[in-house]
Amino acid sequence: MEIEVQSTQSFDGGRFLWLQMCHSHVRVTARVLECDPQKVCVEHAIVAQCLSQDFGPPPLHSKQFDSILESVGNKYEDLSQEQQLECKKLMYAADNVLHGRKLQQIIQDNQHRRLIAASNSLQTNFKVPNGFLVCNGCVVHKTVRGIDQRLYTPLKGLYSAFVLEGSTQGIQQLHILNNSLQTKGIRSAISGAPIVMNGKICPVKGRNSAQFQPAMHDEVNWDPETTRAAFSAIGSTKDDHIILVHAVPKDGDAPLVKEFSELCIGTLCRIIICDASVKVNSSCFTV
Repeated sequence: MEIEVQSTQSFDGGRFLWLQMCHSHVRVTARVLECDPQKVCVEHAIVAQCLSQDFGPPPLHSKQFDSILESVGNKYEDLSQEQQLECKKLMYAADNVLHGRKLQQIIQDNQHRRLIAASNSLQTNFKVPNGFLVCNGCVVHKTVRGIDQRLYTPLKGLYSAFVLEGSTQGIQQLHILNNSLQTKGIRSAISGAPIVMNGKICPVKGRNSAQFQPAMHDEVNWDPETTRAAFSAIGSTKDDHIILVHAVPKDGDAPLVKEFSELCIGTLCRIIICDASVKVNSSCFTV
């Protein structure tokens, strides 16, 4: 893998890096933000409508579903398993109208502040059932079904999250019981599946979304072995600087999550060039 620094821009409390990664047929452009949380305030921008938007599978008996069945000219019970799945996909797509605010709208809302950067592409977008934020010590969670979730169930168990404000910054396992945070001392956090810890790539567990299986705990609702996409991650360094990485394909295939993880490790190597206190083996990232 080749990683080249295209340009850098410093500001009081951090800097931006623009990188290019080449790996076989994969060519990726990455934007990296490194900031000192002692000088830069990191806050959540929460849109309340997203918490109450239902992304669960549609009911099999409704006017909309009946019209889809009519288009294929058959009863649902008489369709093959593949046709039934296709009907469910069509119905899901018909109901999948997104709420929320675009980045430009968030920027406009914060014109009175010195906004350095904004991101809406981390794992917690309140579409998946296992995504959440911690804000002021409370869990901000969905109140209805997430993607592929047939029945709404509260968060319960251990979940990985990147802690922004707490006793220890970085990836931690948080204990949640019926949407209530049991782990003490956490003020602000973002949930997500770890991809790099202690300088090593972590395996990501996926769910088969084609079979309408909801992602649980640290799972993602896509196949980590085959899914190529633009990825984003948030991470930390040994000196507790926060790093935000956005990678998009350029003139080539999009990366697998494993290849993106290698970029995250390589990004820290580039930061070491300018800051010898940053250690690669202390990096933590989530997607």
